[in-house]
Amino acid sequence: MRQRTDSRFDTLKVVMALFIVVLHTKLWPSVFIPLVRIAVPVFFIMSGYFFFRKIYATDSMRQVVGAWSNFLKRSIWLYLFWFVAMLPFTIDIRHRLHLSCDVWSMIYSALTGSTFVASWFIMACIIGVTIIFLLRKHLVFATVVSLAAFLLCCEQSSYYGAFNGFNVWFASVFPKYSPVTSFPASLIWICVGAWCARQREAQSEKRVLWGVISVLGLVMLFAEHYWVTEMHWQRLNDCYVSLIVVCPALFMWVKELPPVYYKASLWLRHATVITYCMHGSIAFGLLPVMAKHHITQPLQGVVVFLITMAAVSAASWLILSLSRVKGFKWLKISY
Repeated sequence: MRQRTDSRFDTLKVVMALFIVVLHTKLWPSVFIPLVRIAVPVFFIMSGYFFFRKIYATDSMRQVVGAWSNFLKRSIWLYLFWFVAMLPFTIDIRHRLHLSCDVWSMIYSALTGSTFVASWFIMACIIGVTIIFLLRKHLVFATVVSLAAFLLCCEQSSYYGAFNGFNVWFASVFPKYSPVTSFPASLIWICVGAWCARQREAQSEKRVLWGVISVLGLVMLFAEHYWVTEMHWQRLNDCYVSLIVVCPALFMWVKELPPVYYKASLWLRHATVITYCMHGSIAFGLLPVMAKHHITQPLQGVVVFLITMAAVSAASWLILSLSRVKGFKWLKISY
């Protein structure tokens, strides 16, 4: 008899994936930006949690290295599949942004940012998980270093205007590099996932506490967004200090919920991966079409969101259906 899949985290993944699509299609006004910014950190936390849960479940070095090796192979194949699949969109978008498409530029973009839209998350996961994996026996030290990296990302994003002198130095040492969309942004969240994986048993009596902290964290997040906006410090709006409160608390609240099960859970889990990898290229690819037909906000956000969701839903159904057919099982690398 096949074991049922606990659907708590699959549900969380679906909600976070929708947040990311909403963000990139600009469906919601900017006042809701802080809410959707919790999505990427939560995805990093889940990646760290599920990886390190396997690591801490065994004392066998062979199994530990095997889990890491399997993670690398799966992630690299996932990246390569969608890099090829989204290549026409990628070339078009890079030309519009005046970015080179030669081999070395693509390799640099892959390691330090994105090739296809939002692909930085996959590479940041590969590098970030590997770094924390190698430092797993020194997790406190790894967490301190990761926290410093997170604060750097906050400075380069929401607090950019408050540290102009530092920014001049940073740009001179690391020209054309943004830690906000690279592996430094992943480290603290992967550490959080590793710490959560160490907690083996659910503690339902803390469920309300985690829920309260999540709500308070959201209030802090919106207040922080308002403050840095009023101060005109933002260069980007990706990283906020308050995320370090709300994202771990939200994850722990979901973790402490009673197990739930529904049939579509596994399908939605896989569809979430396909949605994340596809949506950005489609959404950004639609922008010239919107401009050509003089479709502006707020209608533009609605149209782009609906077309993007229709496209990723159709692609998810097609890929997941074909991957069950002999001769097309290789499509499983796409999710």
